[in-house]
Amino acid sequence: MSRAQKSIIDELDRALSAAPADTFIRRSDTSLVLIGSVARSRQLKYSDIDVLLLSARLVSKTPHLRNFEFHVFTPDKFVSLGLAGDDFPNWCARFGVPVWGKVAWSGVLNKLQVAPWPDWHRKIETARKRLVSAELFARSRDYEAAREELLFGYDHLSRGLLLQAKYFPYSRPELPEQMRNIDRSIGAGLRELELRRVTVPKLKRLISALKSHIRNIAPDQAEIADARVKELMSPLI
Repeated sequence: MSRAQKSIIDELDRALSAAPADTFIRRSDTSLVLIGSVARSRQLKYSDIDVLLLSARLVSKTPHLRNFEFHVFTPDKFVSLGLAGDDFPNWCARFGVPVWGKVAWSGVLNKLQVAPWPDWHRKIETARKRLVSAELFARSRDYEAAREELLFGYDHLSRGLLLQAKYFPYSRPELPEQMRNIDRSIGAGLRELELRRVTVPKLKRLISALKSHIRNIAPDQAEIADARVKELMSPLI
């Protein structure tokens, strides 16, 4: 465990100790796990601290902690997603850093040992949905929202291509380096969007490029994207 991770865990423990009792339930069957870029010590200045909370009992509300984002599941739901080919539970199983509830977390890991390789097609479908949102925001001149959606679009596209090539994707800050042997331009676009170094003309070019990449990989998804944008824009024309 790195010094930065230890500092984050201490901060998280202090914040949760002061949280209302109904925020979450800390029991023997509950796990709290660091995930995302912080779990691999690759977080950037703008990175949120992602935390996985697994609880068999209903969590009435999650803590509102600055820079922390909680992902809440029951253990059964989390495992079922992993066994169905969702990459998120499998990422957490590979790279997550347990904060507390290690025994319960070990039980989840054992069940996920037989999980199949994640379905890369799902990532391309999600990239297509983000592409549609980015294009609509750009047309309405909400360029910051467009950048955020496009960032997720490039993220999911990268993950889909890596899974297709049988490489398991790391955290988002690591994806551009992983993409070097697959498509440098996609990795470069992702890095520019992550670091917020895009002008409006560049943003529009990246939207067009994402559409081209999706069309090359899954022509049907590009057609769905075009039809969806046309459908949603038609009342405004």
